Amino acid sequence: MNKGFTLVELLITIALIAVITVTMGVSISSMINRQEEKEFQQYVELIEESACTYAEKNNLPQVSSEVSIDTLISEGLLSKDITNPKTDKNIEYYGSDIIGIRWIDYERICNYAQPEGSTDEDGSEDDENPYVYASITNVEVMEVTETSIKVKPIVEVGTSKINKYYYSINNGDTYFSSNDDNYTFTGLVEATEYNIKVFVTDEKGYESNEYSLKQKTVTNLGGIIVNKDMTLNIDGYYKASWIRFESDNTLTLTGGGVLEVPSITSLNGTNAVGTASNGKNININLENVKLIVQTITSGYGGSATGEDGRDGVRNYGKQGVPGDDATETVRGGNGGTINFVIAKNSQLEVETITSGNGGNATGGDGGNGSRGGNGEGGSSTGWRTGGDGGDGGNGSNSFGGSSGSIILNNQGILNINTLKTGNGGNATGGNGGDGGNRGSHYSLSHSSAYGGDGGDGGNATSGNSGSINFSGTGSNNISTTSTGSTGKTTPGSGGQGGSGDRNGSSGTDGQSIAGKKGAISGIS
Repeated sequence: MNKGFTLVELLITIALIAVITVTMGVSISSMINRQEEKEFQQYVELIEESACTYAEKNNLPQVSSEVSIDTLISEGLLSKDITNPKTDKNIEYYGSDIIGIRWIDYERICNYAQPEGSTDEDGSEDDENPYVYASITNVEVMEVTETSIKVKPIVEVGTSKINKYYYSINNGDTYFSSNDDNYTFTGLVEATEYNIKVFVTDEKGYESNEYSLKQKTVTNLGGIIVNKDMTLNIDGYYKASWIRFESDNTLTLTGGGVLEVPSITSLNGTNAVGTASNGKNININLENVKLIVQTITSGYGGSATGEDGRDGVRNYGKQGVPGDDATETVRGGNGGTINFVIAKNSQLEVETITSGNGGNATGGDGGNGSRGGNGEGGSSTGWRTGGDGGDGGNGSNSFGGSSGSIILNNQGILNINTLKTGNGGNATGGNGGDGGNRGSHYSLSHSSAYGGDGGDGGNATSGNSGSINFSGTGSNNISTTSTGSTGKTTPGSGGQGGSGDRNGSSGTDGQSIAGKKGAISGIS
């Protein structure tokens, strides 16, 4: 007798049938989706081919343009009976949709970029999981020269990965395709503004937004000499070979652009006898400009020397002649000050700022006193006593120049790697001249004759190092800040007294007076 299925066997059979049914359903559904996707791609390609035919038929110029589906239908290039296989809507429903006609790598490309989301009833493929297109949020200008511009788009990736980048330098008339997320336009013209456009496509061929910007190639200004107050309009990317201040006037930079220069300097002070001149100052105002510099160095102060006093000329009469004093005071020139005023929307980027050193000062020596005249012998009426020696002259007092200060009034952004003031100038006092000896006697019967006194040595005061002063509410980003050293001092020695029946007194040595080290204020 045949037995029927047990309950367990029946349940297993039903489960197997269910699994087979689901598997077959998934497989059939996948096949249907693939077929639908293939039909949809053929639908898109037909529209794109019709657009390229339209461009060729109407002899459109080799620049980017566009055409609507309605125009293709009216021109007889597209049948109004075809339907979108994904929505089953007649193509006339999409009549306002636009097909882009672009020139990419010098070839005409027609692209119906967003056929599903542009005019569909709900604006997306899937209410719960709408398709997200790539988006360009910004295009960074990475490098600019006189003949090239390098850009990098900042892209937010959507549902699909990025497939291609497209770059245009002529306002979108012609594009260059690339697999790289940056592009360098070459062969450009100096000081010329270009309209750059960038877009991307994803792996499904959908386009992002088109991002536009204007960028000017570098304007090369050559060397800039500042010998009067002057203003430069920096409205793009500019470069200068150098900037040199030949006066204490002010350079104002404005215009919203960028100026890049390797070095900014000022003239040094000139050397002189007595008082040397100062190094020239650097005065710059930034108004809505970014200034990029490698080194900023102000001129150093000139060195000063004192003139030696002349020796006394021997007088064959009774008295010796004193030596002349050297130049009374000798001053080294100060280093140039560096003064920046940085407005709110401005930025200063510098590798190294250094103010000029103070000039050295070397005092002159006092002249030596002459020897006294010899006594006249043999006559009861003649001089029998030698003359007194002349006094030595005084040496110069000397003052080393101070180094330049650095003053930064910042309302914008300040980025500096090394900021330092120069060193103060050295000072050397002049030596006092020696006193002259008495003259010779020609008789045993004589009165006393004295040696001359030595001159005093000059004082030496070394130069100060400059200070650094910050003010304003801007952002100060500085790696190293310091002030220089004060100068060295070498005071003059007093001269020796001359010999005589009473020796002359030696001069007083000069004093050594140290300069002050500059302070840093206004920044923690």
